[in-house]
Amino acid sequence: MTELPPTLEPAAPYVLPTEPKTSGSAVASLIFGILSFCTVGLTAIPGIILGILGLRSVSRSGGQVKGSGLAVAGLVTSTIGLCVWLFVAAPAVMGLWLFYHAGMVAPQRFASSHVVASPTESAAQSMIGMKIEAAVVRAFAEEHSGRLPTADEYPETLEPYYKDQGRPLAPAGRRFAMNKAVAGLRLADILKPERTVLLFETREHEDLVGGKDLLRTLIGSDDAYVIAFVDGHVEWLTQEEVDGLIWQPEPEVRPIRL
Repeated sequence: MTELPPTLEPAAPYVLPTEPKTSGSAVASLIFGILSFCTVGLTAIPGIILGILGLRSVSRSGGQVKGSGLAVAGLVTSTIGLCVWLFVAAPAVMGLWLFYHAGMVAPQRFASSHVVASPTESAAQSMIGMKIEAAVVRAFAEEHSGRLPTADEYPETLEPYYKDQGRPLAPAGRRFAMNKAVAGLRLADILKPERTVLLFETREHEDLVGGKDLLRTLIGSDDAYVIAFVDGHVEWLTQEEVDGLIWQPEPEVRPIRL
């Protein structure tokens, strides 16, 4: 009996090996790294990120992707570009800007320092500062059983309370004084807190606790005042209106219970 030859399997087609492709992230990283020297470092961070992505794609491709050298070069150039702008160029540019700005602004400030503020500007600053000072005084009272600071306590004992409200600013040459007649009184014992003077504006070198004799007009005005009242609100008043305020309060008389 004649044996038939075994069936031969068809040979697999020969496939030429493919050339590994270059990582696009690695190329982009190098380009961004070079550009970082011309773009104020703006492309440095994208260059670093793309360099890391390029290295990762090469390591995970099993030889199908190349470009690790480009990725490393992109990382290096991007990092150098970022450091150059952060530690050399950026401080130099900032210094030049500050020098120019100071040279332009300082003469204007010097010139304006001799100009007297208008009553409106002076009133606005006084009202804002006095509103803060009144809030600080009332905050003190809340922590002292409703008692206002005494003449000896104002304004030194208010220092811890400025951290919440911010330190008030009076116009140049002026300070905020406290009405001595209400110093040490309890808020609940003042009959008309909405018309009773708490704070007013005086000159910088005068006493900070006293009466109406220390009251001074707004800078640039002969008939305008800013007054803070015991209830905390602030008003801009004329001389006639100031004359009608309560400077010497009458404590509330409470009935005696038998």
